[in-house]
Amino acid sequence: MRHILAWFFVFLAGAGSLLAEEYAADTQTPVRIPYAQDLHEEMLYYVFEWGDGTWSPSSLKRSGIQGFMEHRYAKPGRYEGRFCAVSIGGQRSDWTPFAVAVGGTESVGKPVIASRGAWSSGPATNYWERQGVALELDGYYALDRLVLTKAPGKDFPSHFQIEYSINRGETWQKLNTARCFFFPDPGNQQVVFSFNGIAANAVRLVATRITPDSDGEMRIHLGGMELTGAKELLFDCSQRGPLIAGLNNMWYAYGSAVNEVHLDYVTWGQSKRPFESGVSYMGNAEWIAWDALEMGWTHSRELEELRAKWLDYPLDPDGYVWACPGDPRHLFHNRHYDNNACYINGIVHYYFQTGDDAFIQHRCAATGKTNLEKVRLAMRYQLEQLGGTNGVLTITDPEVQGTPASKSGNYWDYYKLGYQSAFDNAEFYRSLQSMARLERAMGGTEQAAEYAALAAETKDKFNELFWNDATGRYIGCIDANGVRRDYGFTFVNLHALGYGLADPPRARRILDWLDGKRVIAGDTSTGPDIYHFKLGPRSNTIDMAKVPDWVETWGGELDPARQGKYGMQIQNGGVIFYTSYYDLEARLRYQGIDGAMKRLDGIMAEFEKDELRRIDSNHVGHTLILGVLLCFPESGLVPMFYVDGIMGLRPGAEGLWINPSLPRDWEWAAVNSYWFQGKEYAICADATATLPLVRQEGDRTLVTVPAIGRYILGADGQITKKEDF
Repeated sequence: MRHILAWFFVFLAGAGSLLAEEYAADTQTPVRIPYAQDLHEEMLYYVFEWGDGTWSPSSLKRSGIQGFMEHRYAKPGRYEGRFCAVSIGGQRSDWTPFAVAVGGTESVGKPVIASRGAWSSGPATNYWERQGVALELDGYYALDRLVLTKAPGKDFPSHFQIEYSINRGETWQKLNTARCFFFPDPGNQQVVFSFNGIAANAVRLVATRITPDSDGEMRIHLGGMELTGAKELLFDCSQRGPLIAGLNNMWYAYGSAVNEVHLDYVTWGQSKRPFESGVSYMGNAEWIAWDALEMGWTHSRELEELRAKWLDYPLDPDGYVWACPGDPRHLFHNRHYDNNACYINGIVHYYFQTGDDAFIQHRCAATGKTNLEKVRLAMRYQLEQLGGTNGVLTITDPEVQGTPASKSGNYWDYYKLGYQSAFDNAEFYRSLQSMARLERAMGGTEQAAEYAALAAETKDKFNELFWNDATGRYIGCIDANGVRRDYGFTFVNLHALGYGLADPPRARRILDWLDGKRVIAGDTSTGPDIYHFKLGPRSNTIDMAKVPDWVETWGGELDPARQGKYGMQIQNGGVIFYTSYYDLEARLRYQGIDGAMKRLDGIMAEFEKDELRRIDSNHVGHTLILGVLLCFPESGLVPMFYVDGIMGLRPGAEGLWINPSLPRDWEWAAVNSYWFQGKEYAICADATATLPLVRQEGDRTLVTVPAIGRYILGADGQITKKEDF
């Protein structure tokens, strides 16, 4: 079971009588221990003594808010543990006891992949001199745990951090959940740090402050280090270098966000300066499709949380999807009209990925409708209220008309995209395709055909209305006065290409513009400068200071003439990282895998430097220049290109489509834990295979397909070769 049941009783701990909590667990499932301490509002972390001979610290947290710590016991039995809080100022709480009754059979951990015995650093010249000890590996491993022991007769390091490298120490990255200060004396207990699958070929401990020994010298000492892990990576391939290691770690940072600092104890909570981190999801409408794409193939608590949020997601009686569960407006400001398409695309993707019939047939208490009926109602709103039956959405909301007097109307909430918006219509096109697949799966072949026909009409209308032949790209919108707004919106063009809306000649002109092969007169950014930030293209190539009345300045905070100057704000010459996913998808579709890999190589070269943990700020201190950390869980889309681009894994009504696009120098590629309709698979595309192969390995099904061809994996585990996709 995923969630642990708990019951409470009183027992004696040490010399005094203390209230303790007892929890039930088994050797296959980690126990979750809640905690909450307030050390005068200082930032803190928790140290757990588990009762099985191990200690482990949590990541940094806000003081006073309840969180959870997980631990998996290897052997059944009853364990008595305790935990305390340690603040960044050196305060320490009292120890709080707990007990765990563990059932099951003894489990086997990951093998040891590197170790070393007792070690001492050279003498430091000052308290802050960095001293460290490294473990180098013979290749890339999915890291499990680092175990440290105290040197006999010596102090355990009090201030230190754990780091890892994917290039044998050329650059080091921090394990964000392993930064400790004023660490208590563990005695003869092992101190354990979990990596949760991070890929690396070197690990080290670095002291961040050194205290004098009894003889007055400043050294750090360890009794030993032991690193466990597995050779098999989550994302794996024959070319096991920094690129594939980086893709794994990008997923763990920005997809699952499992090793990030979450000050509010949840992986979807933002962490503010100086602890900016990746987050796993955003529970609002405009993120539903992205969240389903990122989390649907996982077997995670985050997916359970999302399911619970989506189960009764609010809609108006006419089918308008609310921006968030608490309000129909975005940031309580205005309505957004991409909500419905995002909702449809996300719910349909989740259903095909999981086969969750109970979810799709669940009847919402607020609306009295099933989720299937709600998806249909959300589509009807687009068709009837927004005029989609004519092949183009037209927003009639007087606040969202695309004019200077208007407000923003979609995810890109700086721009006053409205009336007939290319971004919203691209998402509408995608939602028509989703509904066609859903209705076909539900037996509604006639309705499915109607949606497919309307999608084709929408594609024609999109190119008729939004193509600017003079600039060779798609515009942002046509406002209610007929003004065509073209400010070099790279995200509009990449969404359109990623969804296949362009024909090859149009796609070539767009990509030539982005790659600097074409210079468009009047653009602020041209040539190589479009990819100035390297991790993705600038959001727009025309400075919005030229049209300052057409942007949402949000009370002056984002004024393009001042705080929001070009290149100093994510929506005025900056970049939001998620668009690189659509960039990669577009290049795969129109340039093939070679074009996509050229762009991916550039992205991963930047990731290798610092994992994109860049908090650049403008001259007034705003840090939203690069949209990667903080409120951008969609950053996790970029490593998803490995899953649905290179591996070609996409759920559909017929089953899981497998349509690999391996780079020419890759012999094989694999996703080694992929959940589809309640079963775990390891899926490999192999250039040497001639026929698909399915075999069982414990609870996991191993699937191998030839690297060339299209295949479909049914819910029954059978594979069929398909000519049509």
